[in-house]
Amino acid sequence: SARLVGWWEQGGSGRLGPGAAMIISADQIVEMHDHIKTCAASSSDAITVLILVAVDTDAVCACAMLTKLLEQDEVSHKVKPVRDYNMLTDIFMNDVVGDGELRNIVLLNCGGIISINEELQTKLDAEDSDRPGGVRSVKEALPLGCRLWIIDSHRPHNLANAMDGERITLIGLDEPTRDLISLLDMAHVLEDTEFEDEEDDLDEGRPVQRQRVGPAEYAQMSPDSRAAQYHAMQRLAKRYYSVTWFGPASSMVLHMLVSELGRSSNPMVWLAAVGLTDQLVHERVKYEDYVKMAQKLQVEVASLNQDGGVDTIEVHDAVSKVTVAVGQHIHAGMRLESVQELRLSLLRHWTLLDAMRNSPYVAARLGLWSKKGSDNLKTMMCRMGIPLDEGGQTYAYMRPETRQKLHYAITLYGSEYGLLNLDYPSVRRMTRYGLNSTMSAADMVYCIDAQLEPPPPGRIADDATADELREAEDAAMARAFTEALGILTRAPGAGGDATQRQGVERSKEMLKGLITCGNRVLSAKQFEQLGDYFQVILRESGETDKFTHVQALTKLALFLADALRETRGGDKEPIPVLLAAPKRNRTHLVVAVLGSSRYWKSGGKSSFGNAFHEAARDPRVNARIAHDSFDSSVVVVQSDDLKNFLEGVVLNYDAI
Repeated sequence: SARLVGWWEQGGSGRLGPGAAMIISADQIVEMHDHIKTCAASSSDAITVLILVAVDTDAVCACAMLTKLLEQDEVSHKVKPVRDYNMLTDIFMNDVVGDGELRNIVLLNCGGIISINEELQTKLDAEDSDRPGGVRSVKEALPLGCRLWIIDSHRPHNLANAMDGERITLIGLDEPTRDLISLLDMAHVLEDTEFEDEEDDLDEGRPVQRQRVGPAEYAQMSPDSRAAQYHAMQRLAKRYYSVTWFGPASSMVLHMLVSELGRSSNPMVWLAAVGLTDQLVHERVKYEDYVKMAQKLQVEVASLNQDGGVDTIEVHDAVSKVTVAVGQHIHAGMRLESVQELRLSLLRHWTLLDAMRNSPYVAARLGLWSKKGSDNLKTMMCRMGIPLDEGGQTYAYMRPETRQKLHYAITLYGSEYGLLNLDYPSVRRMTRYGLNSTMSAADMVYCIDAQLEPPPPGRIADDATADELREAEDAAMARAFTEALGILTRAPGAGGDATQRQGVERSKEMLKGLITCGNRVLSAKQFEQLGDYFQVILRESGETDKFTHVQALTKLALFLADALRETRGGDKEPIPVLLAAPKRNRTHLVVAVLGSSRYWKSGGKSSFGNAFHEAARDPRVNARIAHDSFDSSVVVVQSDDLKNFLEGVVLNYDAI
């Protein structure tokens, strides 16, 4: 449980480790690339790089970009998908410990908010309990000279990772927060063990003194003054860890590396756009920040895709060992286009009516769970001058003039029905194979999510043990990850990509299930407002199988948050939603979301992760939970304990 709140609970026992703080900005990421190449050159026949990838679209995009760079540099590497912290420590034991040739480990969207050293040491303590030579330390177990590079959009940064300059480097696009800078400056105070057993009321809200006190000055203070400084830093650390949020997409960090190396290309920009859009779809980025980053990508798209222009591919000569950029006409592969994309999910892959009925944004604002909302949709189609029978045709078979006027018509008349923010700046992938192969970045996010979160494994006995179920899920996840990575890295072909088509079809089914399930919750009023947030517990049904994965359940929670905000008339301030869904093996998956980033009042900061942690350790609550997700606002609870756990969240949740 120490992983959930952070270093402040660990009692300042010297775990911060030696070395200066190592948080570098993305424009310094070339240091990582140079270090990896140097290590690989000194062991040319060995695999010196291990890439650990969280199972989300942004992380997979970042992985695709990094592996492409390493392939161009002829650096041997291996990739492992990682679902949670338990799997992360298992991989360290199986693939890292004992591998004397491994020199670099890159963690993508995982490992940033927990103390890596603390997590691995806990695993070693358990594994080495009967070891003749005793329990190994993390330093002893890791390969000599092995360095960890953490590129993780989850925030806040863990202090222990930030201070372990000997082994760990954190890389991000955002500036460190004021609290983080203060805590790093005063790390010597947090490490003082003299006062760790003294009681201090961390919750009484006393102001935190920010004046920096250096190690020498601190040592000269009286015991009372040192104690005051120590407890002040503890209060600041508690505040720092009390909320979680998201930093910029990891794919955008890798895009910075690509740009610094001068290797920008359409495939690389496309991957960055998809990773960035993943954050938009899941409301993990301030809308204003998304627009700024998307517009930067659009400038690059314009440069790479001028009429008659060329894209470049890297060609390596094995004899001369020289890599050269070779021009390739943009129409030979993919062409990118800067667009104002409509918030109509998978528009080009089914009918216009399907896209409108099954787009969470449209469904929430029109209130499609009611007859009035359905009637408004039909009236709006008439106002746009699009007959319902044509709206029911596959998009590719609609009249060209209808497709051409759609964007103008829907933005013009949509405002009459509350659709005020119907488009956003984005990137679209075009090929010479027609509309069916055209993909918006959001389309690709839905497609990759659907591949990464396949249906529950079949042929699993109802009485299967937790270990058997986890083994089957791990095998399915590994296959899904390989398929998703393939979709992102294969060039579009004339026959299309069968796996991509499968992903599109799965995402259609997910969206239909999302809207159907959400409409049922809304029409039957199966939600409860508990002061500062809404609580929804899904009843087991044939549709709930679609929501046994984090990203799918998050999308449903976001739809409900958006819809519930719309039902409150003039009061448009968002209220978070906590959503619980039944899984196999008598557990419930619980997620919490803030709602649309356009209406955030807290800057995207959530205190649900802290509330989940406190509920789990609250003596008034008796609940068995697994809080192992890389997103701290996600937890798995034993179904028998769900009621107790949710009551514990109410007791411990503090709205921001």
